Amino acid sequence: MSANVAGKQFQYELPADWSASDFIEQLRLLYRIATTGGADGGQMTDTEMGNYVIDAGNQVTNVSKARFADQSGGRY
Repeated sequence: MSANVAGKQFQYELPADWSASDFIEQLRLLYRIATTGGADGGQMTDTEMGNYVIDAGNQVTNVSKARFADQSGGRY
């Protein structure tokens, strides 16, 4: 899988035991967390998202963070 973010190209390899369905399920889970994980039960603020992805020691957690676009330019 490849991604182009801010003009930089990245290549990712899914775990050997993952299928396309596993990947899609993870995207759905991440979307759900971002849209319902805020303090008020709604969308996370930028601060909440940052705190979720970066821990207190400024280390990246094991949480995926990405923005995806479909072929028509819509965002997920």
